[in-house]
Amino acid sequence: MSSAASCFAGDSTGTAHDFVPDMPFITAREELFDKVVAVCPIGRGKELSASDREKLGLRASTLVYGEIKFTPFAIALQKLRDLYGGLDKPGLKFYDLGSGTGKAVLAAALLHPWDTCTGEQAEPDTDAGNVG
Repeated sequence: MSSAASCFAGDSTGTAHDFVPDMPFITAREELFDKVVAVCPIGRGKELSASDREKLGLRASTLVYGEIKFTPFAIALQKLRDLYGGLDKPGLKFYDLGSGTGKAVLAAALLHPWDTCTGEQAEPDTDAGNVG
């Protein structure tokens, strides 16, 4: 098996079958996340994004507003760290290009001690609704 294939098979530091997410940690962080993002529900993010696209004349069907689901996002970060040895080096940065209202940036900051956690949003109204 190639080294890339073995990495995806989950055998660099454990196996995918051995992985157990830290649900008490995830649940506690999700409670904080939910309190902060309550000020900008998904419907508001979609409204801001649609308004921006209209003002800028952007009509491509690929330009859509979307948000993360906290628990799967948290589990993915934990898998990167625990199964594949990722996220264990100093100087790590989380960068979300097209960050919308900043929810992925906020979630990342709650879940890992990044050196920098940043989001960039080109649409001005959507960025103004940023919670991160």
